[in-house]
Amino acid sequence: MARIDELKALAADLRKRLRQVDQLTGRASERDRDAQRKRRSRAASKEVQVPACQDPVRRARLESDDTEWLRYYFHELFWYPFTTQQLEMIEAVRNAIRYGGDQAIAASRGEGKTKLFERTLLKYTLAGVVKFSVLFAATGSAAQDSLQSIMGEIETNERLRADYPEVCIPVLALENTPNRAHYQLVTGWRHDNGEPYEAVPSRFSWCGQEVVLPNVPGSPSAGAIIATRGLDAAVRGLNKRNRRVDVAGIDDPDTEETVNSEEQAKKLEKRIDRAIAGLGGQQRTVARVMLTTIQNRTCVSFKFTDPAQKPTWKGKRFRFLIQRPDRQDLWDEYVQLRQCNPDDEFGRLAHAFYIENRTAMDAGAEVANGNRFNPETLPDGTQIEVSALQRYYNEVARIGPEAVASEYDNDPPEEAGPIESG
Repeated sequence: MARIDELKALAADLRKRLRQVDQLTGRASERDRDAQRKRRSRAASKEVQVPACQDPVRRARLESDDTEWLRYYFHELFWYPFTTQQLEMIEAVRNAIRYGGDQAIAASRGEGKTKLFERTLLKYTLAGVVKFSVLFAATGSAAQDSLQSIMGEIETNERLRADYPEVCIPVLALENTPNRAHYQLVTGWRHDNGEPYEAVPSRFSWCGQEVVLPNVPGSPSAGAIIATRGLDAAVRGLNKRNRRVDVAGIDDPDTEETVNSEEQAKKLEKRIDRAIAGLGGQQRTVARVMLTTIQNRTCVSFKFTDPAQKPTWKGKRFRFLIQRPDRQDLWDEYVQLRQCNPDDEFGRLAHAFYIENRTAMDAGAEVANGNRFNPETLPDGTQIEVSALQRYYNEVARIGPEAVASEYDNDPPEEAGPIESG
């Protein structure tokens, strides 16, 4: 014991003598300056300068109109004017988000219903209307895809970055290192009143099953939460930072099991009707928005979009083909040409038949979205498709009329079993 005490005393004496040497040689001040430089460098790396909104007037004007906001900030995605059906979807989602209640929407496969919902939800989150939302899907990985889509827009969308810098700039400063969010400091001017702030912790999260938006002073969306969950996992008790869920988005809830088994379908129905419904707070129930495509007449999606079975969900079913063409016999011949010529890789025989008889084949038909076709030009100089109606019957030839009736028109045949379109 005495030996240990002696060694400690010698070490202390050595440190004292080294400090004296540093003071005599000037090394101490140099070491201090180096430490100060490192501290300043670390502080600078943590601090993020947040610029003011590029155009507050534009931001406020666009926030007052959902369609204009979506078309401006996501102009590459929504490059054509919204169709009547899409406008109805946007209105239904808006009413559910702003005023609560439930809304079930069945739209054609590929019509963009999920993209519309994700970005409308993002708008109301950035504007401070929604403070806590949860994206549900059949599985956790599917739900995570929706969250990744929203995160990707915040990270890369230059128009959002210009008008919502209080969210986008702190996220961009992470440089794909989410852990930096825990010690990041922000400096700039408040969006609400223009007052300056300096070196304020942004305290947000940018990874995992939920993200928390930056706590930037004056930001309407400060601390807003967007979470994900799979409908195959526990739903109850979803409470973050003493907040209850404002909006629950339910995207394509059916699985192969719920489509094939009425028992599994009832379990999923119970989870949506009870567990998700109980996520709201004391003063306001959670708004539930279901976006789906019907697969058969026993699946969960069919029941929730049927006003007779679930009247409070205000079910809406949208079709790809609103009105059938007068000359169905010509289209039957077209489908045969597509199916019976395996060596005709791009269906040019059927295409030539359509071009020759287009006036008669188009007569009487009405499609919901005239932009839904592939105009790409093939090596022979012809377009792959020249109309949305042709696209519809190409799908009939490819996956069959029952699958098209279900997944594109949301009107499965009476006796149809599970539809597998691939």
